[in-house]
Amino acid sequence: MKKHGLAALVVLALGSVMILDQVHAESVSPVAPASHEVQDPLQESAPAVAPAAAGQETSQETSASQNQESSAKEASSDSLQADESEPATLPAVPALDLAPKANSQPPVKPVDQGISTSFYQFTESAGRGTFLAHISYGDYDEAGYRKVAPKSQISAQLQSATGQGHVPLEVKATQNPRLFELSFDSKALATDMAYRVMIKVADNQEQLWYGDRQYKQAVAGLELNAQGARVSLRKAAPVQKGISTSFYEFSATDTVGTILAHIAYGTYDATGYREVAPQAVIKARLEATKGQHQVGLRVRASQNPRLFNLEFDRTALKADQTYRVLISVDNKEEALWAGDNSYKQESGDLTAMVAKQRVLVKKSAPAKPVDKGISTSFYDFSVVDGVAKILAHLSYGTYDATGYREAAPAKEVSAQVLSQDGRHKVNVQVKATQNPRLFELLFDASQIRKGQIYQVVGGVGNASEVIWHGDRSLSQQGGKLLLTAPGGRLQLQYQERLVNHEVKVRGIGTTLQVLDANGKRQTVPVKDYFGQRFGVASLPGSKNAEVALIRNNKVFAYAKRSDLVEVPMGKRTVYIDAGHGGAETGAVAFGRTEKDMNLDITRPLADRLRRLGYEVYESRVDDKEIPLGQREFEPNRLMPDIFVSVHHNAMPAALSGKVQGILSLFHDHSIEEEGFMSMPYHPESKITEGKRLAQLLQREMVKMTGGRDQGARPQNLHVTRKTDMPAVLVELGFMDNAEEFKKLNQPAYQDKLIKGLVQGIQAYFGKA
Repeated sequence: MKKHGLAALVVLALGSVMILDQVHAESVSPVAPASHEVQDPLQESAPAVAPAAAGQETSQETSASQNQESSAKEASSDSLQADESEPATLPAVPALDLAPKANSQPPVKPVDQGISTSFYQFTESAGRGTFLAHISYGDYDEAGYRKVAPKSQISAQLQSATGQGHVPLEVKATQNPRLFELSFDSKALATDMAYRVMIKVADNQEQLWYGDRQYKQAVAGLELNAQGARVSLRKAAPVQKGISTSFYEFSATDTVGTILAHIAYGTYDATGYREVAPQAVIKARLEATKGQHQVGLRVRASQNPRLFNLEFDRTALKADQTYRVLISVDNKEEALWAGDNSYKQESGDLTAMVAKQRVLVKKSAPAKPVDKGISTSFYDFSVVDGVAKILAHLSYGTYDATGYREAAPAKEVSAQVLSQDGRHKVNVQVKATQNPRLFELLFDASQIRKGQIYQVVGGVGNASEVIWHGDRSLSQQGGKLLLTAPGGRLQLQYQERLVNHEVKVRGIGTTLQVLDANGKRQTVPVKDYFGQRFGVASLPGSKNAEVALIRNNKVFAYAKRSDLVEVPMGKRTVYIDAGHGGAETGAVAFGRTEKDMNLDITRPLADRLRRLGYEVYESRVDDKEIPLGQREFEPNRLMPDIFVSVHHNAMPAALSGKVQGILSLFHDHSIEEEGFMSMPYHPESKITEGKRLAQLLQREMVKMTGGRDQGARPQNLHVTRKTDMPAVLVELGFMDNAEEFKKLNQPAYQDKLIKGLVQGIQAYFGKA
């Protein structure tokens, strides 16, 4: 079994405390392994299931007898590096006088003796079901685990949820002193009754725990669930014979409509599918949803034994009546199923669609003639030598056989660029193209007045409308003209500046066309451009259109728009992440949760940075949960200059309350492990700049607060590893330490921390 990390080690020497390492995993369930993979029960090492180390980004349910206020739950930072983690033995802690000062809260009380259980595996063979479970009992040892529970003191049973029956569990030891096999006679279970797995050691009893609330396993008619993270068992009744149908395809000729359907019947076979239904026992019909009208369906077999063609006389359907597709096998009937609620397929005047996942067929009455009218749409926009050109589709009349309006004769086409107040008009020349429906609308770009908004109007004959663009987010520049489409309708506006935004180049497999000394393009791969900003001459609407990158008012290179991220003009961008949130509380100490204490810092920090002119994004401003695996999505889309995640620290129960200080963590290749490595496209500057940012934040926070300096350290954390920009996770103090907790909740001390963070960010950007 492969180790993915070290437990938090703390060395106390000469009266100072130094954190050597912290453990962080992608996702760790309380008490249980972080994945469904079962550890080797014969391994002789320390058990894999243990109280989470400081820094886990998860919540831990403590023992019923444990004092809730005495120690932090699982503390902050980020989550453990791996799915499984084996703790290293902590060294003995020498006596150290850390008694709280006057008026501080009393020291943490000792943890009472109790029982700790977790589920590993379930199997069934020869009529006996067997659980593999971790069981320990007593005080926590120096490593932070409860002691081994002697087999002679353990008893267990399956107890019905109603309390009206139970089945004994035989307890058998394994080579691992904390793992036990709990077996029972599966025939003794009552059908469709839920049983709790109860374990008792000495005078303590609890229901077997499983951290993953979604866990479900079925073995030989037995179904295992983990509701509320507690393991329960149920014996299911035999599956009754039934029909299973699903929709595949719909087609029609002049006289025959055909539905291709999957039809099966009976009990489920070994592969989990119902048995093949013989064609001879299948019947099908179309039934009107209103009235008594029915149309028979002829069942035709196909090469696939479960697929059947259901044919009907399309002329027998009544216009504008909706029909359900009903299929029966051996006197069992159901409406044909389609999993996709948005399903819709047309064939002539017949439509197959879905309502509440059931297939319906409708025959529509012939469409009435459409009145003549105008149809317009936008294609392209450019400005060359002061002449603006809009390429537009203009057509007129009734719809032809292809579903489009007729081509408009060029002599009947007209266009205007008209101010919204109607007081100013720009003359437009209409020019035909080889496509009879496409026209070039040409006008003098200098005629667009500053401060005015113009609509682009197309006309055919006596009909006219503001030209349409389906994409409401259209934004396209041509020199100093900006074309947008609010409400889908085109409008033009004069722009004072040539460039109203900057961009960054994504460094993932990107190439740039760089201009050499002679002005010729040379293709070069992008290795480390994500941190550099460029102005742009234009951003055409096409996703793959090239954009000129401007540096020192000169074209530096050309890049595809799809490789660029827009950033605010002239502003540095900071992404502030308030750790944890929602059900993910982080550490808990002295009646407060880490998730709330993080917001105490991030909200005023963001406000202060905005007042200094920074563009600031925040992962959350209230108590919402953001899964760890999604923390990097938004910052990687926005591409800020830096990422700062704010947390408060805590230690495991054995060392709770004995450590103080500020800590800043960054990513470094030296601490990577297989499966937990930084992205291969990450440029080296992300790593080096993350370290520089961490050192500056740490220096300024310690200088401002006078807090104990735990240093700027490399650590393999999800949010610093997965983000595409320099990233730091700061631990502002140990909230399970009574003295430091009091300071962390004082507004004056919080203000010092915020000032330190601001000064560190200012120093990073060379502003301090």
